[in-house]
This record gives sequence, C-alpha cells and structure tokens, in this order.
Amino acid sequence: MTEYAPPAIQQLFNDIKAGIPAALMGGILGDSAHTYGYHRGRNYVSGSDYSVQLSADKQGDGEAASALDISWNVASDQYTVSQRLLNAKKDSRITDVCRSFFGSVDGVNVCGWDFQGQYAVTSDDSHLWHVHLSILRKYATDYQALAPVADVIIGQGSSGGGGEEEAVYRVSLDRSTDITLSGDEQRNVGWDQEQNDTGDVFVGKNTAPDPGKFPERIVLDGAHYVSTFSFTAKDLAKDQSVFTAVVFADKDGTDTGQSPWQEHVGSGGDTFVVDTRGYWCNKGKSVKVRVKANAPVTLTKLSWRVIYWK
Repeated sequence: MTEYAPPAIQQLFNDIKAGIPAALMGGILGDSAHTYGYHRGRNYVSGSDYSVQLSADKQGDGEAASALDISWNVASDQYTVSQRLLNAKKDSRITDVCRSFFGSVDGVNVCGWDFQGQYAVTSDDSHLWHVHLSILRKYATDYQALAPVADVIIGQGSSGGGGEEEAVYRVSLDRSTDITLSGDEQRNVGWDQEQNDTGDVFVGKNTAPDPGKFPERIVLDGAHYVSTFSFTAKDLAKDQSVFTAVVFADKDGTDTGQSPWQEHVGSGGDTFVVDTRGYWCNKGKSVKVRVKANAPVTLTKLSWRVIYWK
C-alpha cells in the first residue's frame, strides 16, 4: 500500500463545501515540501515527529495522511471559520478528533489552538489565507467521527462539551508619538489610544501613576492570549538591532518576569518589526511590552493587538 489521502477527510471537505460554497480544497496529502507533520502518513515521518507522539496518533492506518487545508474565494470566510475554531476549544466535536488548527481572524496575524494541549499555537504567514486542520491519526479514515467537525466549521449546532463556549475578545492599542531609544536603555511602551470590543477589559489607563504618562499594561487576569506588537524602526543599520519582549506583572503593575528577548536585525533603512507570541496569563496578572536597542534608534507607528479567550 502507498501513502494516500483518506476518503473520510475528502468527504469532510465536501460537507464543508456544501455549507460554505466559497471553500476551496487546499490539500490533504503532503508533497516534497511537506516532510513532516499530519499531511504525511505516520509511516513517512520520523519517530520524533510531533504528529506521532499522542496515543491517538499511534493508532490508525500508518499510510493515511491526517490533515486538511482549506482556502477560500471569500476572505471573510477565512476569518469566520478561524473564529469558530477558536471558539470550539472545549467543543467535543473538535476536541475528540482534532489535534490543532492554524488560521487567521484578521488577515494580519496567524492564530491557532492545540485542542489536546489547550494552548495557543501559531505558524507561518500562509495561514493568513488558509485554514490548516490537524486530525488525530486514529480518526483519519473514520468519516462518522469526522462528520461533526464540518458542523462546527460551517456554524451549525452548539458545543458538545457540556459547558458554555469561551468568549473571544480583542484589545487594540496605538501610540501616536515616537519613542527614541539611546542604545543603552530598555523601556516599557505606553499607549495613548485604545479600542476594546468589550467593556470589562481593563487597560492601565485609569491607574497610571502620573496622569500625564502613557498607560502601559493590560490586565488579563487568567486568559490564553496572542500578542502582536509592531512598529517601524527608523534608519536601522544592518549591524544594529532592536529587541522586544512581553513583560508579566501583578495587577498593581509590579513586574514579575518577562519572555525571552526577540531580536530584530536592521535592514539598512526603515525596518518593520512584528513580534507575535501566544501565552497564558495567570490569575491576577497583567502584561506589558518592552523594547531595547543596541544603538540609538527611533520607533514610530507603534501598535499592540491582543486577542484573548476567557
């Protein structure tokens, strides 16, 4: 027997297509560009591959690919379906048979979720315009098990997880003035404009120690979230770098730790920087973003977008 695309996954796509006519088949069986993961049969990846570690991934036909890519004639369908999958983190129709997905809810940032580990994941920019769904290998040839996945994707029915779906919220922060770094300092970024799609998201605007200072932090207080921080570094030479990090703090703003610094090397002119990360924010905690540089530089057009799940 040879590696193949299971009819059960093809029928899953057919069901999705029936509910969302703009859906396009993006692929099931990987090619030479896919050397690992669920687009390949278990017999064609190494024993250390992430797609063969779970018990359910050690079962089923080893020749069967176990992933589905879906692209769209209508961009809004990409955003709607990605949001439905984010909302399905505790929906048994998904969690019983799927490992994870990647997609985008805005065409700018890649989002994703590991349904087995219950944490945020992300991937490359191709997932801005297509949804990737990894299916536990045990169910790659089982259409009856996969059929409910189509209902979630096309928006039919409700959660089978026995509880309410978690709500998804967004916070968008922008800074209208530049930040100049001397090259020997690090600083938190403050924000003078905010847009929230929920009234209960607390942004540090009301607790800045000096009313003239920009607020710095977002209180998430127990949530999975994806942070995307972007700006332009003016005239950053090729031998110079700026660094970004996410800072964790108590509700009162006292720092308790931070993520590793991410380095962004200059392009020899204006350099666009984007730092996207997924995290869990503990109860009673807030988050900030921090910048530093190894040479004098001015940062402009600063924005911070946070999507989080409660």
